[in-house]
Amino acid sequence: MELSARIEEADDQELSRMKAAMEMVKVVGGNVLYGIKGVYTFIWAKTGQILTKATEAIRLSTSSAAHRLSSSDLTVTLRRPATEAEFYERLHYYAWILAALGIAHISLIMRFVSDAVYEPKRRLGLTFSVCHELFLVYLDRIESDVSRRLNLGNIFEQGMFDTMLTQAKANEVICFRTRGENPRPGSANDVTWNGKYNESSQQPCMAYNKGTDHTRNSLDADGACKFNHVCMQWVSDKGPRGICGGKHPKGQCTYDAALKLDGPRK
Repeated sequence: MELSARIEEADDQELSRMKAAMEMVKVVGGNVLYGIKGVYTFIWAKTGQILTKATEAIRLSTSSAAHRLSSSDLTVTLRRPATEAEFYERLHYYAWILAALGIAHISLIMRFVSDAVYEPKRRLGLTFSVCHELFLVYLDRIESDVSRRLNLGNIFEQGMFDTMLTQAKANEVICFRTRGENPRPGSANDVTWNGKYNESSQQPCMAYNKGTDHTRNSLDADGACKFNHVCMQWVSDKGPRGICGGKHPKGQCTYDAALKLDGPRK
């Protein structure tokens, strides 16, 4: 995106270097593992191993091509806390680990935990399970920020609390199932994706593009995805809200880099 923005003002020599850089980015991008999370979510998943075994895979990405680790070295499983006490104990370990590794100062960590968990719970009377999902939504927001400007200290300045809370409540319905981690047979949460999707839908599937599991809300009663499995990359040459629409996820998009956008065209 940065290279694309500079192309218009570049001379011939600089333009040649930019095109070479774009090609390199495409090659490196082809090796990206879908569903990868950042260091904050990775360490949160690690706290669950301190207390119990886990069930949902989380993989941490590394930007060091020269010292690339094997996927097994950077893979952990994410387990939702079974009780409120377990959630708060894991928050204790989480702050401890982040501070010990020097990832963030303890005062910054505890302020984030207070604003993301304790303050919403006290003010709105939320259950611990919703608070847990809200906590994860904020971490994901930081880690998926393409500008790399969001962090534990400024995430709340961006607002969007109502949107975050709505997403957290939807995630809580799906992830915190009856009888602990296992859905009750025949329940609504028991439906899983059957490999089919709606090719006539104008809306691209988020799970397909992000490489994550389909949520219950994205599936019909038979388990088919309600949305189309096409690339959701925003582009500038297909009108307002134009997307690539290719038969590949966003992470594999080969659309002209100069025409890619970070958001819908105004």
